[in-house]
Amino acid sequence: MKLNNKGLTLVELIISIVLVVVVMLFMYKLLSDVNNEKNDDSYAQENRVIRAEIIKKVEDDIFTKKLVQITDNSINDKLVIGLAFDDGTTSTIEATSTTFTYIPTSYKEGEVKGKNAKQKWTMKECSLNKDKVKVSYTQNNNIYSLLINIEIYTGNDFNRLCAAGEENCQNNVVDDISLSYTGTYNETVATNIAPLKCLGKGC
Repeated sequence: MKLNNKGLTLVELIISIVLVVVVMLFMYKLLSDVNNEKNDDSYAQENRVIRAEIIKKVEDDIFTKKLVQITDNSINDKLVIGLAFDDGTTSTIEATSTTFTYIPTSYKEGEVKGKNAKQKWTMKECSLNKDKVKVSYTQNNNIYSLLINIEIYTGNDFNRLCAAGEENCQNNVVDDISLSYTGTYNETVATNIAPLKCLGKGC
């Protein structure tokens, strides 16, 4: 038997190097995608937790008091919604495209933690529609219900702000900030809340 003692040719060496590089690039892309997916899941989980906490803080005020008035104090670059209660206290929702802040009825200047402090959510990998808030008011006999919905977008095809004239995009309501309230009908509520259908500068 005659053995080939020539070894690798230059062409074979180049082909081998190219194959190794291709495999390494593939592995890098795969690991990068896995890492990005993990980070996205982490951001999503963190967003869900913070959103749940801040919604609970708002609804704690709403459920323990009687909401009598909502005022729209929005300015060009910020959504500002005032909530007034029957005991004379007020609270405020402030939102930009990347932050959501709730100033509770118990707010004390200088407090940074606890029930008397502002509750702030700085969003990661998502944004808020600061221009327009949907308001739904329904009344059944002596009971009324109110739903305030602020849209949150995560940037995918099923959860983004529609471009001008676009009709096929849609908002995933699971990610939105939805504040609900049910109370006893009275004339003050009917006058100050029932006519509201939209809040913000985009209405």
